[in-house]
Amino acid sequence: HELRQFSGAIEDCLETGRGQTIYVRGEAGIGKSRLLEEVEALAVEGGFSRHKSLVMDFGVGKGQDAIRTLVRSLLELPAGTDKRIRAATADKAVESGLVPPQNRVHLNDLLDLEQPTELRSQYDAMNNDYRNRGKQETLTGLVTTLSAAGPVLIQIEDIHWANSIVLNHAANLAAAGPN
Repeated sequence: HELRQFSGAIEDCLETGRGQTIYVRGEAGIGKSRLLEEVEALAVEGGFSRHKSLVMDFGVGKGQDAIRTLVRSLLELPAGTDKRIRAATADKAVESGLVPPQNRVHLNDLLDLEQPTELRSQYDAMNNDYRNRGKQETLTGLVTTLSAAGPVLIQIEDIHWANSIVLNHAANLAAAGPN
């Protein structure tokens, strides 16, 4: 039954060009992961690019949180990519119009890159709330731009472990999806 619901949602996204947000929850061991594997296969069959991220209940190392992992996936950066390649990818994202130049400072933050001299004072002048809003805008803009080129499936697993920052990112993505 649930797979038919997901299949319908995928078909609806393809027909209307509008996104949807679906939250899957349930007791451990009831088949959520298996269901999501089937959904992923349906989405790939439908031409969706797919991007996964995971919230860990015990925390993660620098640059491995759910949002940074998602951004790297969206930019097709494999895990463990060195800073030089991440910086070149950020350059390419801005040059191609995938990320607006004014969001480069936030993209650098999301990719765990040091701010270059010309952006350092701008970054240092921001408070944490402003930085987080900028990163949310950058992620949402990236997903919106990629979605204009083709359907995108984003999975954030174990979001029930997420902190308020990750939840705010997810809420922004959900709000932007149906547009």
